[in-house]
Amino acid sequence: MKITFLMHTSPRLVGGGPKMIYEYANALSKNGNEVSICFMGNQILSHKGIPEPLRRILARREIARRPNWFELDERVRKIAVFDVSDAEMPDADVIIATDVRTAEPVSRLSDSKGRKFQFVQGYENWVLSDEDVLRTYELPLRHITVSRWLTEIVDSRSSSPSILVSNPIDTDVFRLTDEPRKNHSLVFHYRSAAIKGPKVAFETVRLLEKRYPDLSVTVVSLEDAPDNLPSSCVYKHHLSTREVAAVNNRSQVFLCSSISEGFGLPGLEAMACGCALVSTDYEAVHDYAEDGVNALLVPLDDRSTLPQRLADQIGRLFDDEALRLKISQNGVQTAAKRSIEAASRQFEAALHAGEEC
Repeated sequence: MKITFLMHTSPRLVGGGPKMIYEYANALSKNGNEVSICFMGNQILSHKGIPEPLRRILARREIARRPNWFELDERVRKIAVFDVSDAEMPDADVIIATDVRTAEPVSRLSDSKGRKFQFVQGYENWVLSDEDVLRTYELPLRHITVSRWLTEIVDSRSSSPSILVSNPIDTDVFRLTDEPRKNHSLVFHYRSAAIKGPKVAFETVRLLEKRYPDLSVTVVSLEDAPDNLPSSCVYKHHLSTREVAAVNNRSQVFLCSSISEGFGLPGLEAMACGCALVSTDYEAVHDYAEDGVNALLVPLDDRSTLPQRLADQIGRLFDDEALRLKISQNGVQTAAKRSIEAASRQFEAALHAGEEC
């Protein structure tokens, strides 16, 4: 099968969404499919004021070099396109729009470019307005979603039912090791976007500092360190996936303070490493986390008390070794079932399911 992914750009930095696209591209290629990733070259260096002919040359070079943070299978073709049109897009059996900005261009292509899909990894109202996002779900595309709550949103507007393929993790990297965990240790991923709850995370840490003088917090991020970082935090910048797994294996608790996520991959990755998850109960977390079983979840109903309630749940795990070990062990078992190999088979089956349309 010839499969084309269309990406809006080729991101310089690690991101959960692009990472899943690359993971599936590798897996589909390994399974014998011809996989191409087309990047909208007109989005690269567009703000630099470079003359168009030179910018096209530089954009192609950039795409050839990227991604430098992910090992993309050499069999996967990378193609720069400057117009999402029949003239520039390769013929294929399947073409997949990978975000809301690529959905409409894909919908306009002829049938020779393949059966048309949209891979929905988040409710992308940070890119387009709510109504414009919902409008993309009405386009004549089949939809593959990563969580149940996204499935419900998409199906409320789509003319055909979406196909749920829950996000996997690299279980060869994110796994339990025998590294000792530091007492009263916590890890969280920092993003400055308000929807990720950075202020909540910082306030939670400050509350814990008052109760645990030996508190040890590791902050993992792709962004520069903020000025208001709590004193107990050690900031880790641009870690590799194996380094993130090592941090998870040295920490007792993983904190997620997000208000909303399309899925929430870091929480599942932490669970795979035996790091007990304490999270807000944002919609998609329920796809892998069950309160009191493999995680402790805090309702988002009262935002003003959220830091205190998160700190209290983390304190429960710090103070109750038996509870922490129960949550940790159940989390490891949950994550072990979420391998890339299993998910890629489901993803490929979803692409074949479109043959009936």
